[in-house]
Amino acid sequence: MATVRFTLSWFVAFFVALAGVVSAADDQKDFQRRLFERYDRKDVVSILPGLVLGLDFSEGLQPNFGVEYTHFNESIAVPQNYRLQEQLDERTFGDSDVRAAALERLVPGERLYVSEFYTSRSGLVFYLISPSFTRFGRSPRPGEKKFFGVKFTFEFPPNVMTSGDYETVVREVNKYLLPVSEYRTALQAPEEQRKAAPRIEIRPGISQEEIINALGPPQQTVVFGKKTILNYPGISVELEDDRATDVKAH
Repeated sequence: MATVRFTLSWFVAFFVALAGVVSAADDQKDFQRRLFERYDRKDVVSILPGLVLGLDFSEGLQPNFGVEYTHFNESIAVPQNYRLQEQLDERTFGDSDVRAAALERLVPGERLYVSEFYTSRSGLVFYLISPSFTRFGRSPRPGEKKFFGVKFTFEFPPNVMTSGDYETVVREVNKYLLPVSEYRTALQAPEEQRKAAPRIEIRPGISQEEIINALGPPQQTVVFGKKTILNYPGISVELEDDRATDVKAH
């Protein structure tokens, strides 16, 4: 009986472990799918100033722009050799090939196209190209490729990638590369907040001076005996003996 119980326990433990492995694999597939849907062959906007693009001088299928940036998540110690490179910010470093040509710096808000996108156990790799030839003028190499772009690598702790921590990865990338639709929404948000009408309370019995302090000068003031009407866009405030008695929408 003891042998039977041991065998059953072993099978239960085995299938529980197997189920865990299958679940983790499914989570990782979903993580990869969401990243590729968000970035691969998509337009993004460069957020930080100073990003440099170079002319593609590759001979093969994979582009080589001669410019590469590497960003290290705050949980990773920056290798000393990277600190000798040009810094885009405190944790992002740029390096250029001696063959790099026609280098150009972007301003925040310029659009880039993700021509190639890769994931690994340690992070993400973007190959980004400018969709505009006119932004950089004609290629200095007549008859050759005209694409200007940059390679941008994001390094994360292995547990972030293996656990499929999508929110952490996206939050980090968003500081540098934001999908066009989200960039437009971010631009519109302050404008919408500015346009949103503030809540103003008009209480019965407050004075004309208090109303004007709250709403500003009226477009029109109508006085009829003891009654005064202050007309504003969308509303009229009625007063009697200098005290608010009614508010009407129109």
